[in-house]
Amino acid sequence: MLVYSQARVVTSVEEAVEGALQVVTGAEVLSIPLRYQSLAGTLQISPSVVRLDAAFPGKMVRKPLWAWSTYQVLLYQHKDGV
Repeated sequence: MLVYSQARVVTSVEEAVEGALQVVTGAEVLSIPLRYQSLAGTLQISPSVVRLDAAFPGKMVRKPLWAWSTYQVLLYQHKDGV
Protein backbone atom coordinates (compact mmCIF):
# COMPACT_ATOMS: atom_id res chain seq x y z
CA MET A 1 0.00 0.00 0.00
CA LEU A 2 1.25 3.46 -0.89
CA VAL A 3 0.14 6.13 1.56
CA TYR A 4 0.46 9.84 0.91
CA SER A 5 0.37 11.69 4.19
CA GLN A 6 -0.94 15.18 3.59
CA ALA A 7 1.43 17.73 4.99
CA ARG A 8 1.13 21.47 4.83
CA VAL A 9 4.18 23.66 4.45
CA VAL A 10 3.67 27.40 4.66
CA THR A 11 6.27 29.95 3.65
CA SER A 12 6.14 33.64 2.91
CA VAL A 13 9.28 33.45 0.75
CA GLU A 14 9.46 31.94 -2.73
CA GLU A 15 12.94 30.52 -3.21
CA ALA A 16 15.00 27.88 -5.00
CA VAL A 17 17.42 25.83 -2.89
CA GLU A 18 19.98 23.14 -3.72
CA GLY A 19 21.72 21.01 -1.12
CA ALA A 20 22.07 17.49 0.18
CA LEU A 21 20.39 15.24 2.72
CA GLN A 22 22.85 13.15 4.72
CA VAL A 23 21.92 9.82 6.30
CA VAL A 24 24.55 8.76 8.84
CA THR A 25 24.76 5.17 10.08
CA GLY A 26 27.44 3.25 11.90
CA ALA A 27 28.62 1.82 8.56
CA GLU A 28 28.42 4.77 6.17
CA VAL A 29 27.39 8.31 5.40
CA LEU A 30 24.94 8.47 2.50
CA SER A 31 24.58 11.85 0.81
CA ILE A 32 21.48 12.39 -1.33
CA PRO A 33 21.47 15.52 -3.50
CA LEU A 34 18.22 17.48 -3.47
CA ARG A 35 16.73 20.55 -5.05
CA TYR A 36 13.46 22.30 -4.38
CA GLN A 37 11.60 25.47 -5.20
CA SER A 38 9.05 26.87 -2.79
CA LEU A 39 6.04 28.57 -4.37
CA ALA A 40 3.06 30.54 -3.12
CA GLY A 41 -0.07 28.42 -3.52
CA THR A 42 -1.43 24.98 -2.73
CA LEU A 43 -1.02 21.47 -4.11
CA GLN A 44 -3.79 18.90 -3.68
CA ILE A 45 -3.31 15.17 -4.35
CA SER A 46 -6.15 12.65 -4.51
CA PRO A 47 -6.74 9.99 -3.36
CA SER A 48 -4.73 10.19 -0.15
CA VAL A 49 -4.44 6.37 0.04
CA VAL A 50 -3.62 4.20 -2.98
CA ARG A 51 -4.05 0.45 -2.62
CA LEU A 52 -1.98 -1.54 -5.11
CA ASP A 53 -2.67 -5.12 -6.14
CA ALA A 54 -0.09 -7.79 -5.31
CA ALA A 55 2.97 -7.51 -7.53
CA PHE A 56 6.15 -9.39 -8.29
CA PRO A 57 9.35 -8.55 -10.19
CA GLY A 58 8.50 -7.79 -13.80
CA LYS A 59 4.82 -7.00 -13.16
CA MET A 60 3.78 -3.35 -13.47
CA VAL A 61 0.95 -2.19 -11.22
CA ARG A 62 -0.87 1.09 -11.94
CA LYS A 63 -3.50 3.17 -10.19
CA PRO A 64 -4.69 6.67 -11.07
CA LEU A 65 -3.55 9.64 -8.98
CA TRP A 66 -4.73 13.22 -9.50
CA ALA A 67 -2.94 16.42 -8.56
CA TRP A 68 -3.95 20.05 -8.98
CA SER A 69 -2.49 23.31 -7.76
CA THR A 70 -3.05 27.05 -7.44
CA TYR A 71 0.57 27.90 -8.32
CA GLN A 72 1.12 30.75 -10.77
CA VAL A 73 3.90 28.89 -12.63
CA LEU A 74 3.77 25.79 -14.82
CA LEU A 75 4.73 22.56 -13.04
CA TYR A 76 6.26 19.60 -14.87
CA GLN A 77 5.67 15.90 -14.28
CA HIS A 78 8.64 13.61 -14.80
CA LYS A 79 7.60 10.06 -15.68
CA ASP A 80 10.88 8.57 -14.46
CA GLY A 81 10.33 9.99 -10.99
CA VAL A 82 13.31 12.33 -11.19
